[in-house]
Amino acid sequence: RGTSTTQYPTVTGHGMGDSCFNAGMKQITQLIATTTGQYATCVPTGDNVITDTANGFFMTMNKNVDIFAEKIRADPKLANGFNCVAFSQGNSLCRGYYQKYN
Repeated sequence: RGTSTTQYPTVTGHGMGDSCFNAGMKQITQLIATTTGQYATCVPTGDNVITDTANGFFMTMNKNVDIFAEKIRADPKLANGFNCVAFSQGNSLCRGYYQKYN
């Protein structure tokens, strides 16, 4: 399988019960970066595996979207746009971001 270069970096979003700090999300994010030839990052809503996972269950979606946006805006590599690949509840997070902030 070859790689292709895309114009935009990619943000990944995880579903409930998962975390950007888990090995599976790290592997998927790295695979996207390798395949697209661009920067890819998983944007957590918590500062560690416990809070990132718990926020998916106990934090409102609106607050999750606000934190997601704050972290995206803090990453200069995402300043000119990005693709979003997400799983389960992560899709709602990406959609919320695009609808509220983009």
